[in-house]
Amino acid sequence: PHVFTDSDGQSYLLWGGENGIHSSALSGDGLRATGDKTILPRNAAWEFPNIENPTMVRVGRTYHLFYSANDWQTASYATGWATCTSPDGSCTRQSRQAPWLASFDTLAGPGGLDLFVDGLNQLRAVLHAWDPAKVGDLFWGRRAYLGHVDLSDSSPRITIANGTQVAAAGRAQGGWWTTSATGIVRSHSGAPM
Repeated sequence: PHVFTDSDGQSYLLWGGENGIHSSALSGDGLRATGDKTILPRNAAWEFPNIENPTMVRVGRTYHLFYSANDWQTASYATGWATCTSPDGSCTRQSRQAPWLASFDTLAGPGGLDLFVDGLNQLRAVLHAWDPAKVGDLFWGRRAYLGHVDLSDSSPRITIANGTQVAAAGRAQGGWWTTSATGIVRSHSGAPM
């Protein structure tokens, strides 16, 4: 599940279910959800058998929804992208025929993407993926990665790198980030936090 708070202060709970991504408005104290609206039905072939891990960010008047789909234990797991009219409104799938972010030469089954703004006011992402040579190895095969996200064009872009050196911008400045199994992010060799 993901909690998205809009610019007006209203928070929404987003989650994946058997039939798609759902949204519910939360009470002011965040303890009660009202309604259950399917904002993105699961219907693209690549999304089966699971659709999960939604995260949302607003840029201007556009709400960008990212989500994971398929089987996380395989290289077919991937990340989709949709744009929405509101956090509880209808969303339009932008990754219709294929995922927005799928396996490629250095990462397999990328998913679980979450977005955050860092201390330099830059939009970042953290996600997990398999080492392509270790897909299915639950002890050594799946790792967390950090990256920069650019939503300035018509299609989002994410910049990530292979191995423990993640986030190309950090490497360009002489450093990199690593994440521990418990989610602690560490800066190395001067990478900004």
